[in-house]
Amino acid sequence: MNTAFWDSIDFKGHIKGNPKLLCPACSHNRKKKTDPCLNVDLDQGVYYCHHCHVNGSKNIFVPMEKKEPAILPKLNTGKLSDKTFKWLNEVRMLSNNTIKRNQITDGDHYFPQVNASRNSIWFNYFVDGNYTNTKFRDAEKNFAQVKNAEKHFYKIDDIKNSDTVIVAEGEIDALSWEEAGYLFAVSVPDGAISPKQVASDKKFEFIDNDIERFAHIKKVILAQDNDANGQAMQKELSRRFGRERCWTVDFGEYKDANDILQALGRHDGVAQLVSIFEAAKPYPLSGIETVSDHAKAVFEIYENGIDSGSGIGYYELDEHIRWLVGWMYVITGVPGHGKSNWFDQVMCKLVSMDWKFGVYSPEHIIVLHIHRLCKILSGKPFWGNGRIPVSELKELLAFLERNIFFIRPDNEDFSLDNILFLAKQLVVRHGIKGLVIDPWNTIDHQRPKGMDKGDFINQSLGKLNMFKQQHDCAVIIMAHPTKMEKNNDGTYKVPTGYSISDSAHFYNKADVGITVYRNKDNTVDVEIWKIKFEGLIGKKGVVKFSFNQITNEYIAIGEISQSVQSHYEVEPRSNIPRPNEEDIVPF
Repeated sequence: MNTAFWDSIDFKGHIKGNPKLLCPACSHNRKKKTDPCLNVDLDQGVYYCHHCHVNGSKNIFVPMEKKEPAILPKLNTGKLSDKTFKWLNEVRMLSNNTIKRNQITDGDHYFPQVNASRNSIWFNYFVDGNYTNTKFRDAEKNFAQVKNAEKHFYKIDDIKNSDTVIVAEGEIDALSWEEAGYLFAVSVPDGAISPKQVASDKKFEFIDNDIERFAHIKKVILAQDNDANGQAMQKELSRRFGRERCWTVDFGEYKDANDILQALGRHDGVAQLVSIFEAAKPYPLSGIETVSDHAKAVFEIYENGIDSGSGIGYYELDEHIRWLVGWMYVITGVPGHGKSNWFDQVMCKLVSMDWKFGVYSPEHIIVLHIHRLCKILSGKPFWGNGRIPVSELKELLAFLERNIFFIRPDNEDFSLDNILFLAKQLVVRHGIKGLVIDPWNTIDHQRPKGMDKGDFINQSLGKLNMFKQQHDCAVIIMAHPTKMEKNNDGTYKVPTGYSISDSAHFYNKADVGITVYRNKDNTVDVEIWKIKFEGLIGKKGVVKFSFNQITNEYIAIGEISQSVQSHYEVEPRSNIPRPNEEDIVPF
């Protein structure tokens, strides 16, 4: 048992909840030594540092890859070379005041792209007045940054005294907005993302580092480049900042802010940028949506087809169900038939494809839930022959730490509003793509006096619909049926959305409806009873699975050859040591 790290944490009197504390591994080495970066769940005994990424529990230590400290170069604070100044001033149309105010310098730097040291422009990053990073650019538009430097927005200090911020795609665009009089313009540090690129935590770690600096911001104006990559970046930023405070600008025929300065000259270009800023529109326009709001999306599907979502690698199931952000999935089934375990299989497939999930599942013991996910991901048992090796278990825990987040309100507020509030934080911090509520009846449904149950459920599902649309986040609801009718042979009839407790709205509101039903022979039927846009994306039908009790895997009957059983020799379940509880899985 390794409790050394846990014992070294200063809990500052906290005995329960989720405090944010100083990290014993890195806080003492940081410039901002008093900035709490260690998230601790005292109820579960686990911790995670958002700066050095150390994580684990009071009993298990799971170190992440440790970064060497950044070595910042010495800034050349003297006069810019004539060549650099002329390019910034006469080509990029930036004034001497803007150049000096932002401490742009130049000098030699090594570029791995060309395996050579070259003269370059230095865009220097400062946070709370401290020099933290430099973006280097050579004449051929090669870029480099200081190795292992902490990522932040460029010009982040300029938003301290403003309730509005312009977020540009590059440093020169942020400087162009400043040229137009908008000092509160910042830039992302690494440019845009392609429409097919995964919006990973590493790519967006600058948001996590600076999110508290945006807490007072009321209006976020997204000013990414007018191209596919810029729009993909804009979409992800709007998810993380919250679309209710995001606005967009239209560059028209121009690519970006600096393109306007170059095309029109400093005087007319500044006037054009002022006009564009003043014509900014809400993202989306609050309360009203027009054809023009969706015109780009229409042309996108015209050119590239409809996003058919993610399949999970089971050919027959993928023909019926596709997993898309912004959709609501309702999963029901007879209690004990394994609907939670079946979705865990789906979730494990999706996290392996760069999805992240927030899971509200208070009936599940988190340790045992993690144990099940590890078995599904590895295809190996937890005990007995062929069990998961310790080294692999550590890797699995580190992988799950980055991709699965358990929602456990520490204020005993189990209302839907609070769960959605916490889920929104996970969208902002980690870019989760799925919210799981398992089961529905564990939410504290505080129905207003006099309101009908059906109306209340309709209202609650409406909130989930708004959440999924605003944050491009799939919502997966596990809901128990209440109408448990039996067949003549004593088996339960297959429930549908209309069978779910208290309301038919589950059927009506679902984009996808699924029932998990275990047969007498222990095969499992997954029945898809509702599909939004059936024929265009997915179709109704039944897919049959078998269940491996040792690894908790569901295996499509027609694809048994893909099962992990063909890769590992395992003992019968009766020979495997296990806890005293007889049927801890499936939950």
